[in-house]
Amino acid sequence: MKRNMNLTKAVLIVGMLMVSTLAYAKNDPSELNRKSKNAVENLKVGIKSDNTGLKRSSIYFAGFYRVTETVPVLTEQMKKESDPKTRILIALVLYKIGDEKSIDLVREKAVKDTDPEVRRMCTCIYDAYINGNSGPLSFSVNE
Repeated sequence: MKRNMNLTKAVLIVGMLMVSTLAYAKNDPSELNRKSKNAVENLKVGIKSDNTGLKRSSIYFAGFYRVTETVPVLTEQMKKESDPKTRILIALVLYKIGDEKSIDLVREKAVKDTDPEVRRMCTCIYDAYINGNSGPLSFSVNE
């Protein structure tokens, strides 16, 4: 129960940060550019976080908004992530963003990952990418 509350708090915090950053952007292009840089930096920090809920929420939003600037952080996190569910979420986000170099990492995880579920999911994700499946692969922050 406590874990769900912490996850809910983390999702709400990330959501509020994203909404406030996007909602208060003015029509002034320099202001909008500064706000979006802050939002991207917040996502990057969240992806590297030790808080699992914040990390998963940040990864999710990076994929939801297809923030290509987060790909280097996502690939770095994928290589060192110990939680299999988070590795799967990162693979889904990398697929959704569609960066070719990061898809190679998904292929590598499909073959070499220690967890069978991660291998299975990465294989499916990679196959969908290769076959040009443009249909949505849905995913959730929750387990």
